[in-house]
Amino acid sequence: MKTFESRFLFIFFPLLFLILFLLAAFNFVVDPGDIYLKKASLFSENKLSIQNAELSLFNSFERSKVGLAFEGNERVFSNALAKHKKNMDCVILGSSRAMQISSIRSRHLNRLCTNTLNLGVSGGSLEDIFIYVQLLTQNNNLPRIVFIEVSPWTLKWNMDIRFLYNADILSSFLEENRISKPGYTVKNYKISLLKNLINLEYTKASLLKLYQHKFKLTFLSDTAFLENLVYSENIANLENMILTKPVRIKDGSLVYQKSFTDTNKTGLSYNEPPAYNLSGPFFEDSAVDTLSNTIEKLGHRNVEIYLVLTPYHESSFRPEHAAYSKYLIAVEKKTREIARTHNIKLLGSYSPSKVGCRPEQFYDFMHPTSECVDLIFK
Repeated sequence: MKTFESRFLFIFFPLLFLILFLLAAFNFVVDPGDIYLKKASLFSENKLSIQNAELSLFNSFERSKVGLAFEGNERVFSNALAKHKKNMDCVILGSSRAMQISSIRSRHLNRLCTNTLNLGVSGGSLEDIFIYVQLLTQNNNLPRIVFIEVSPWTLKWNMDIRFLYNADILSSFLEENRISKPGYTVKNYKISLLKNLINLEYTKASLLKLYQHKFKLTFLSDTAFLENLVYSENIANLENMILTKPVRIKDGSLVYQKSFTDTNKTGLSYNEPPAYNLSGPFFEDSAVDTLSNTIEKLGHRNVEIYLVLTPYHESSFRPEHAAYSKYLIAVEKKTREIARTHNIKLLGSYSPSKVGCRPEQFYDFMHPTSECVDLIFK
């Protein structure tokens, strides 16, 4: 018996180590969040700094008639806009669930805003909100109104690894606001990066990136990167064009590429369990307190805050998904409580019927179309 156990352990642990090593190597090389090799090597051919690259990106964006086709790290793009775009009337902060909020495509948001900038990023977390508040504050670029999109995972710390691309900016925010949050030291940051290499969600993102690029890996130098920013010049019916890449239009909002819309808006994508980032407690008190303090400080600087809830597809509320829909119900209740406490406005709901969104006005179970999110501002 002992011999069998010894042989099993002798085989099991080396095999487990090999599998984890290969998984980590795969995620390190594909690096969908540009936080490993590509962050260090991006723009390295002509030794451009990331700051200069961001400025070049912004200048290209400003020269474009409608926007830019962009497939790179969304945080690079949003950083460029937050640092260099001036005279915004309103700014949107949040996740990919907020990236369809658009003053250009809106019939209703224009009642509140004349010049809107969407800084939403995929996997946007509480930390991303603080990062872009910090960037806007540092650059004396605070708008009249800030819309904070609250996803069901927003009221907790460390819900997505991708904010670590801007770990230095987050550290500045935490230090300036005297916030002691365990887990954001340099040592723990490096540990988080290592853990992320065997993270299931990051692995899914790596596989998705390979699929979208037809299983071809590309390492972009600064020249190739900037040449990849194809101008979009047709302002009419942009959403009906056959786009091969996602386009960030002039207000920062996103128009998806055809490959994304073709594989979504189906019964399968709508009926998928709404499990993304829904685990553990509904919210964390320290996260809620930090968000509340940030809302107060922005208010003291004459910034009006709106909390925004963008809907989930109606299928997410079916009885078979009760284990996840309970998060939507609890976090919406808590977000409304935050709005009442600070006497600020809350727009929208996770419930599509309360907003008035039809089932076909979604890309999948959690991403509403621009037509749907526009109804939030009605």
